[in-house]
Amino acid sequence: MTPDDYPAFAALWPPVSALYQQRLTASVLELYWQVLKPYSLGSVREALLRHIQSPAHGTFYPKPADLLRYLLETDTAKAEAAWDCVLQGLGEVGMYRSIEFEDPNIAPIIHDLGGWTYLNSLTYAQLVTVAQAFLQRYRTYALETETVTPKTSMVLGLQGSTPA
Repeated sequence: MTPDDYPAFAALWPPVSALYQQRLTASVLELYWQVLKPYSLGSVREALLRHIQSPAHGTFYPKPADLLRYLLETDTAKAEAAWDCVLQGLGEVGMYRSIEFEDPNIAPIIHDLGGWTYLNSLTYAQLVTVAQAFLQRYRTYALETETVTPKTSMVLGLQGSTPA
């Protein structure tokens, strides 16, 4: 979130506090802001709703760790879906053709990992290891680039031949 998102972020909390019959202070709101500001306002709103709807956790006022759990679950699912797109591309496009991904985070991560040609040269066992690095980097990129345009086209076919 950016400082411009703070008023909308602050407006999320009075109804939540009323629902749980909790008093919200400025210092508590500031603490939530500091913990959650790396995420988009929409993601925080979704995490709050998921918490409220949770039979297991929703009976108590959401703590920052509760919301982070939902935010990280969402990031992990997105990272795994992105890796699935990479694997599909490896199988369908091949080493020497360019590929376009809908997700703007995929292309820079592929570049960081050594490039499209390098990924195409790996065995299945090596790809399993690279997958872990991809998933970790994806979660980092996703936090840093939530405002990037929704589609990135990058010529990946001949970029990089060794891992970064």
